[in-house]
This record gives sequence, structure tokens and C-alpha cells, in this order.
Amino acid sequence: MGTRRFQTGIYLLSAVIATQARLATAGNGDLPTSRDNYSIPAADVLDNLADLPAGCKRLIIATQCFGGTFVRLARGKADTAAASGSDDKTKTTTGGYDKGATDQTKPESGNNGKKVHDSGDASKTGRENPQSTDGTAGNTPLQDVSLEPTSDSGAVYSRHILIYAGRPEPTDKADRDKIKNAFQGQARTTVLSVGGGRRPGSPSQGTDGWDRPADGVDLIKAMEELKAQIMSSAHPEREQFIFYVMDHGVEVRNTPATPNSPPTSPGQRGVIPGVQMFRSTPTAPDGEYDIEKINLIEDTENVPGFNLFIPFTDATYAYDPFGGSSFFQPGDWSLQVGSHSFASFSEGYRDLGGAGDYVVGDSADEGISLFFPVPESLFLNEFFDTTLDVSFDNLVPVTGGPRFREWLVGSVTQTSGAMAQLPEPTSAMLLLIGACRLIRRRRGHRNGGD
Repeated sequence: MGTRRFQTGIYLLSAVIATQARLATAGNGDLPTSRDNYSIPAADVLDNLADLPAGCKRLIIATQCFGGTFVRLARGKADTAAASGSDDKTKTTTGGYDKGATDQTKPESGNNGKKVHDSGDASKTGRENPQSTDGTAGNTPLQDVSLEPTSDSGAVYSRHILIYAGRPEPTDKADRDKIKNAFQGQARTTVLSVGGGRRPGSPSQGTDGWDRPADGVDLIKAMEELKAQIMSSAHPEREQFIFYVMDHGVEVRNTPATPNSPPTSPGQRGVIPGVQMFRSTPTAPDGEYDIEKINLIEDTENVPGFNLFIPFTDATYAYDPFGGSSFFQPGDWSLQVGSHSFASFSEGYRDLGGAGDYVVGDSADEGISLFFPVPESLFLNEFFDTTLDVSFDNLVPVTGGPRFREWLVGSVTQTSGAMAQLPEPTSAMLLLIGACRLIRRRRGHRNGGD
């Protein structure tokens, strides 16, 4: 965590060609992975759960920074209830909403999703602004998602819990173990965890107690494993899927080419004109914006920048990301955003599983993401609250073998980098917060005539 590393990784990006309208509208809080700046769209998680049988309740508890994206995207989805520790623009705090929600996530008579959310809300601190889908037409109310013990004749026949943490801290590991221990011994209950790094020599296994590493394809594999259990159940309508998210968050803004950039041959430049950069303030009262600059300034380890997604079309270019070397080599591409040029990049991969694990290009819509890091001071000063042309040069040399060809670019994504929760307030800070709240209440009573 202490150093900023740019590593090869699995990059799960939503299907940019099929979902242009969704991605072009506003910033979203993604799930970070164990690799620098490669993130998983919240929409992909929700889409993956869409084919569960009718009646199977989905409960999403998002305690990470910007977790309100899950609530926003889950609105109106049948058999789904979602709650978060904050909105989709704001960080959460270690020991705040997450503590209360984790403590209440347990099998207990009378327990339900609303009690989990209310417990988190009662322990919120700092800037946390808890959200939920309650009151939205089409959603299952939180209180209707039972957390009573599983039973042959009760509300929940079997339960399937997936815990995710992209960059887990020690507190996340403790919260993971608390939830796992709470459900230990429950009949027909499975708890899987996806988080942290990949075990050397065992690509599908995590480290430090995590079942799978925090990469896109591994999250897909874990979800598919639990979904298969639900589909084979004798009572699929009484199954339950809980997705519990901890840890860091990432804010991204994705602008697709329409539908792709023109094919860019070696020596040529492609352009996506008029790309909206992050918006730090609403353009109108109650208008949309993406992220406030303070979120980046107060984090010492996030690595902001831009991603170019290059689809491997029609499953033509199968490539093993763990084969020992990157596909594109240094100098193969350059990126220009406005008047600023960037040549240094690292690779990430969009791997949807396909016929072979950890092979990119064996399924349609897979491909490579090139991440160009940007110094944070430049990022804050030049790439907020404006629109800029984004251009990219295909510089693959004639000696580049299969790389020497024309390529499409599917999208450009601006990313804040993975950002940690705010630290748990000290006792003195908690006293100060309490005093400020008391003063506001007293002023409110006076202004109200009480």
C-alpha cells in the first residue's frame, strides 16, 4: 500500500459498446481491484445478478467510498434491496457506518436488511451520508430481506454471501472474519470472500484468508459459483444472495467512442472530441457532478489518470495475461488530453471468463486497458470542470509482430484512482463532532421558536 506501483492486472470494464448511453452520462463509484487503477463497474455486478430466479432476494451492503453508486443503479430492480454508507460522491469513514453494519450482519431471529442499514446509520461519522433503495418503486424493502437463520420452512431456505474488498486493510479482514464467523454452522449457507492480491503460482487463489484475489474475472467466478448453487436449489424462490462491499472506492467517468474510434493504424492518430472531464461542482442547483477535489487531495496514495480500452474484437486475439510479458510494449502508444501528452502506461485486462480462465480474447467484448498515470497536481489543475479532446497515437513499430496492425479504441475513462476510507476519528475529534452537532441542534430549536 505504501508505494505507487503500476502493475499488470485483470481489468473488468463494462461492455462499452453495448452500454454507451449508461456510461456516458455521469461519474460512477467503481470497485477497485488489487491492481493500481483497474476497477470494476458497479453496473456489472448488478447485471450479473439479473438472471437469478424470481423471488430470490438480493441484498447489497456497500460500506466503501462512493458506495451510493450501487444504491442509485439498483433503484427499480425487482427482488433487490441496496444500502450504502454514503452517497456516490462521498467517502466513508473507517469505524463509522461500516462498524454498525458489520456488527448487525448476522443470522438472528427478527433481523433484516433494514436493521443492518439502521445500525450502520447509527454509527456513521464524518461526511458519511447513508443511502438506501427504500421508497423506490420496484425494489424490495430492506425490512423484507430477512436475516433470520436458514430453515426448511422459514423465509430463507439457503443463503449465499459474497464479501468483496479491493484493497483490504486490517480492519476489512477483521470485518470479513466477523461476518464469516457469524454465519458459521448455518445450514445451507455459503460465504465466499474476494479481496487483496493473488497467490503466487495459483492465479485463482487469494492471500491472507481471502478465497479469491480482487480482480474482475475472480469476482465473476465467485458470483457464478454462488449463482449455480442458487439455480440448483430445491427452493430457488427462497434463496438469498448478499453482496457485502468493504474498503476503498474509485470514482470514474467513462466516455465511449461512438461506437469505436476509426481504426487507428500504426503511425496514425485517433481522436475522441469534446470529452467531459470530472465535474467538481454542479452546473445548476441540484445538478449532476462527479467528485469534489478534496477527495483526491486528502488521499496520499491514490493514482489518478486515464484508461484507454482496446477491445479484442470477435475473440480474435487470445492472450494469456500471466504468460510472462505485457501485450503492448513501452512506446507502443501515447495519449494526449488537451495540450498535455503522456507516454508511460501500464496494462490491465477485461476478462469475462470465457472458455478458459485468465485468457483475454477467448470471448467477445474482452480486451486491454492502457492506464496512463497523471501527477495529481496536474490532474486537479487541468482535468476538472472542462471539456477536452482526447487523442491517441498508435506507435507500434513494424517489428511489433501481432501488435503491428490497426486497433479500435472503445472508450476513454478518467479515474480518481483507488481511495481509502477516511481514518477513524480520535476521541477528541468525536467530542468535537458531538459538540458541533449539539450547537446546530440548539440553533435549530431557537430558529424554530422552541
